[in-house]
Amino acid sequence: MRVPCLLRIADADGRREFVGTTVNVSSSGLAIQAAAAPGVGARVEVQIARFNEPPLVFAGRVAHLRRILGDEFEIGLAGFAL
Repeated sequence: MRVPCLLRIADADGRREFVGTTVNVSSSGLAIQAAAAPGVGARVEVQIARFNEPPLVFAGRVAHLRRILGDEFEIGLAGFAL
């Protein structure tokens, strides 16, 4: 299921925030589609809002990155839920 999420990226360009959409969620990581292109290895935090509950928070590193369309990328993250 695709849901909106907030990405916080910490890399050589500093700390940036983007809105994205989850593409795939698994026990070992997740994939996000967003207008962001962090480098492989960059640290990323993802927040997924939930109704009447605190957001789900995931932290990890970029495992792979591929361009989808124009400035949209699929960001593969390897990490864990906090």
